[in-house]
Amino acid sequence: MRYNKKEVETVDAFTFDELIEFGRNNDAEVINNMPKLFHYKGWPIQYHNDTCYLITTKNKIEVFEIDKILVDNKGELLILTKIEFDELYAQCF
Repeated sequence: MRYNKKEVETVDAFTFDELIEFGRNNDAEVINNMPKLFHYKGWPIQYHNDTCYLITTKNKIEVFEIDKILVDNKGELLILTKIEFDELYAQCF
């Protein structure tokens, strides 16, 4: 027998470029066209020495241009590679 999961989780997802654009448009200090420090849904995002980081309560996670950033149903930000994202999620219409 085959089964489907009972609950389908819908998440918001966006690209690195969309995240950076959000920072530029929300009063972050911009250096070399990159926002230095801004918050997305309460989570700090820092761009330092050509590297972008999501700062969590446990660590700093490097965000790469090919990554997808997700907001899960608990409001947590998750970082997935494009391959991981494409394997797990399909676009809602």
